[in-house]
Amino acid sequence: MRKLLTVVICAYNMEKYITDALESCRIKDMDKLEVLIMNDGSTDRTREICEKYCNDYPDVFILVNKENGGWGSNINLAVKKATGKYFRILDADDWFDTVELQKFIMVLSDRDESLVISRYRECIGNKLRNASHGIVKYQNGFHGCMNQLNDNITVGIWEVTFLTSLVKEYHINLPEKALFMDTLFAMQLLPYVHQIYFTALYVYNYRLNRKGQSNDVESLKKHFSDFLLTFDKQLMFYKTLETENNKCQVLNRLVVTYQGVVTKLLQISDVKEIHANQLIKEYDERLKRELPELYRNAATRKVVKIVRITNYHFCPIIKRLFDIYHIFFR
Repeated sequence: MRKLLTVVICAYNMEKYITDALESCRIKDMDKLEVLIMNDGSTDRTREICEKYCNDYPDVFILVNKENGGWGSNINLAVKKATGKYFRILDADDWFDTVELQKFIMVLSDRDESLVISRYRECIGNKLRNASHGIVKYQNGFHGCMNQLNDNITVGIWEVTFLTSLVKEYHINLPEKALFMDTLFAMQLLPYVHQIYFTALYVYNYRLNRKGQSNDVESLKKHFSDFLLTFDKQLMFYKTLETENNKCQVLNRLVVTYQGVVTKLLQISDVKEIHANQLIKEYDERLKRELPELYRNAATRKVVKIVRITNYHFCPIIKRLFDIYHIFFR
């Protein structure tokens, strides 16, 4: 019997968290799951922990041991190996809500849409909170086309479940040994999504503020070149699109992504080796020259508008203002 959902777990030295991720896949209908555990050359007990689950549930958990190549290399290989009807990614330091996942499996059993979107919760410390994300405005059971989604909404891997057939057909190999590739993974598939379905189930628990994870500020400072590489790849992908409808789908999300690029650069503007103001200015000039439509639309984002008005001179000051805003108003 064909599996209904392939779950891909990318793991590198995750012995502290991997058990939670694997346990969260143990639901009543776990026989409908194919869990591909991509062990990316771990040197701790990650492999040992995963092998136990594979031995106990050989029809569900599949361990793929490989040399360290980073998140992108794991996804590239997992796409080839996936056999489920739908395809979903679970980071090894995150976990599913088992009750919601069981309900989600029932939802998928009746769906044929290219993309199913679900909600998620954020975990800070030991506290879970419903993510305050634009997607929450959509009602349970919403069915429609991609162009019906609000232009300000981006969808992350913690929200999306794609038809595996679509992933296999349109997935473009991701760069290896680079962080922040999850946004590129989702973006490259969105132009080819015909129908979407939204469920209000909070399936995914997303761990935030863990030291060493890619969205940690210190990690961002260390790997900021990877972050810019991801955005460059997204720009290159946009340029390859031929139809206006496909370009529109990606452009709307590139605007939000570019806001993130500017915001992240502001976050690390206090690093002497990273000249954030110059980088933002160079990106702006490049967009104005090569992608004027993105340059124009990006002006609708407050942070982009502010750095342009100040002529890119006051990034550290703007960073502090944003820090204060997040402390008192978020």
